[in-house]
Amino acid sequence: MPSRRTLAVLTLVVAVCSSAGTVLAQNQVVNGDFTTDVSNWLNGTPTISWSPLDAFGNPGSGSGLVTLPIVGGAGTYGCHQVINTVVVGSTYDYGGRIFVPSGQTAGITIRITALFYGAGCGGIISSASTTGVLTSGGSTDTWVFQTGSIVAPVGATCARVFLELSVPAATGNPVTANFDTIRFGLQPTTPVELKSVNVD
Repeated sequence: MPSRRTLAVLTLVVAVCSSAGTVLAQNQVVNGDFTTDVSNWLNGTPTISWSPLDAFGNPGSGSGLVTLPIVGGAGTYGCHQVINTVVVGSTYDYGGRIFVPSGQTAGITIRITALFYGAGCGGIISSASTTGVLTSGGSTDTWVFQTGSIVAPVGATCARVFLELSVPAATGNPVTANFDTIRFGLQPTTPVELKSVNVD
């Protein structure tokens, strides 16, 4: 039977590990699950509205429906959220789930993008995007999970997470896509190996 001192040490180790796990798992996106609305997300050229279509079919939740109106040429358009706290030199995971309805203008890429900005949260200094889901192909009409990682570069003061539509040419009709379970947060580190310790 372990001594009281051994039990105390084990309790301390468990407490520390539990605390670290909570910090590492934190998602810095607010309302990334779009439970009842699209609060905290900012409209751009496309608009974002709440949809009852949930990635897991949960009737008590929904998703963010991004709608891009007809555009006259190529471009990248998106709705976003600002992340005001970043740690320079740290690796961040980002991503989520995308649903692209079929029957839309072909060749448009729907993706999630993370960007870091410099002083005053102005000027992009680093960016990365998920591979994306095409409006034409075998990945429409189903939820697709996508993720990526990016390192916060020197000089970064904030980040933005974009729900993006990359359009190669003019569109003849509006384009829509649903987004859910959007995440951005510090990448978990490799757990340390715990070894037995003799306590007198």
